[in-house]
Amino acid sequence: MKIEKMTIDDIQKGYASKEFSAKEIVESCFSRIHSFEPQINAFLSLCEEAALKEAEKVDAKIAANEKLNKLEGIPVAIKDCICTKGIPSTCASKMLEDYIPPYDATVIKKLKSSGAIILGKTNMDEFAMGSST
Repeated sequence: MKIEKMTIDDIQKGYASKEFSAKEIVESCFSRIHSFEPQINAFLSLCEEAALKEAEKVDAKIAANEKLNKLEGIPVAIKDCICTKGIPSTCASKMLEDYIPPYDATVIKKLKSSGAIILGKTNMDEFAMGSST
């Protein structure tokens, strides 16, 4: 099954049956992003290195037969208006193009503690005030 057709349950079942690894899922996501990104401009920043490191941690848990959280190893994209510690959070604005938050928003803390893997930050209308993206 192609990654773009998979649900969270499909990915979790694949991890449980060792049909594929978290690293393979993350690499598949980035491959798809890179193939379409020039045309659709969906991402403002990508977190490839960090995402692959997180996937390796999930794979280590799978190899040790540890139980995974519901979102563990699930790739996610974050809208650029949500603060993510150490990752640019620009609200798609030139005014904030160099802003890197020193903290995570509550939703990011919850996603990280659940084991979700952040792929990057997605594009939007500046400060989320428009209607085009």
